[in-house]
Amino acid sequence: MASRIQLYPKLAGEVLDFCSGPGIQSLLSAQSGSRVTSIEINPIAASLEKCNATLNGYSEEITIRCCPVKDAFTPEDRGQFDRIIANPPLVPIPQGLITRYLVMVVTMG
Repeated sequence: MASRIQLYPKLAGEVLDFCSGPGIQSLLSAQSGSRVTSIEINPIAASLEKCNATLNGYSEEITIRCCPVKDAFTPEDRGQFDRIIANPPLVPIPQGLITRYLVMVVTMG
């Protein structure tokens, strides 16, 4: 999705980025002219996003809320966003699956 955002012209407006991680989608949205509210539950990822926003000159355009989605909003947020983007976490991979896959790939050549 992050690469798709770059295809559009400057899109001013309010963007909500769920599960923002290190903030690549937030950065691309800010780069396209939007103000971004990022929601990230992982404090390490939220800190990394803050660092990325600062290093790329978008700390004023990106607001980061480090909390569960259910705690992220106030009544004032209702109807505030023009676009909503999300990059939810991957489904956990069962232990041993990667090892079996690698053995299969190596065996097949």
